[in-house]
Amino acid sequence: MRSFLWAKAEPTYRQVWPRLMWILSNPGRLALGAAGTVLLSLSYVLSFAASLWAFGYTLPFSVLAITTSGLQHGRLGGARARRHRDPSRSL
Repeated sequence: MRSFLWAKAEPTYRQVWPRLMWILSNPGRLALGAAGTVLLSLSYVLSFAASLWAFGYTLPFSVLAITTSGLQHGRLGGARARRHRDPSRSL
């Protein structure tokens, strides 16, 4: 049984192990990749917030982040935006 499992896992192990060692031996590149991923996600959230703001709607940041994550992965978020009230205009 062990030899069967090793025969199935060995090709993947042989491909992944050198890349994993390269990443772990270059922590600067690993940190740079993680920071780039966070910055990209934050820019998606902020651009979605700006587009809502342009149409007069607002959402809390946490809801924006969840909704944007759903939009990135092909799922629509179920959050409803609230219309922003302009304080300079009277009701």
